[in-house]
Formats: sequence, structure tokens, C-alpha cells
Amino acid sequence: MLKLEIISIGTSYPVWIKGALDEYQKRLCNECKLSIKEVPIFKNNKKRNSQQKKIAEGNLIESFIDQSAYIIAMDQKGAQWTSESLAEKLIAWSLSKSKFQFLIGGSEGLSSAVLDRADIIWSLSKLTLPHSIARIVLLEQLYRAFMINNNHPYHR
Repeated sequence: MLKLEIISIGTSYPVWIKGALDEYQKRLCNECKLSIKEVPIFKNNKKRNSQQKKIAEGNLIESFIDQSAYIIAMDQKGAQWTSESLAEKLIAWSLSKSKFQFLIGGSEGLSSAVLDRADIIWSLSKLTLPHSIARIVLLEQLYRAFMINNNHPYHR
């Protein structure tokens, strides 16, 4: 069974976000072994500007990276795929790895160090998405990819 891990900035969400996240986590439990690592958001202050915030958050994200995993960094400048091509990529990636880590940054995005460590950079959209919404979209698209690969009618 594939192991998927989402490493994401953010630790608390409104009820409606939490409900959507819980729903897709529940759906995915039959398809893969899913885990989520939450990284606290750093605040800008007099001692830390936005670039330093991005680096500090990046350092925490990097501490969770597993060298044996396939690393997918989520970034607005990354490649965009259809749901069908994501499904194909999951199959292709699983031929060489059994664990995938998806990295979602905060309001400043992912640090260049994190992006450099990624095997691939993926953009969910050209739109700017809050990390909480990006997490929902990521979970839904992963679920959809599994359903496509299982010939399930969800993806009609």
C-alpha cells in the first residue's frame, strides 16, 4: 500500500475546513496509508521579516523530509496536470517509490532550499490558494486519482 504524507504549514482551521479535510482523509484510508504533519506558522515581527519567515518554516518542513520518499513540492510556479495525468503519475512514481511526501508552504510559499530538495514541483492552480484550501484540493485530487486508477465512477 502506498504511503502518502502531507507536510503542511498550519495547525488550526475553521470547522468547515476541518470537516472537508476529515472527509477526504477518511475516504483515502482505504486507498493508501495517509499521514499529515502540521508545521506551525511563524509570524512576521521586528526580528523576522517575510523572507526569514519562509526560511524558518522551510527548515521545519525539511526536518520531516524522508530521503527515501518521492518529494512533491506544491508551488504556484510548478507544473500543472489534469486529474488523469496525476493518476498516471502516481502509478509511474509507485514503480520506484512506495512513499510520497507532498509539501505545502505558508503565505510566503516554500523556501528555495525546500524547492531544491523536491523531485518535482506541482502547481494546483495559477491562482493563489491559502494553505488550508490547497490541502483540501490536494486531498481531493489524490482521492480522485485513486478512483481513476480503480475505474471507479467518482471521476465522471
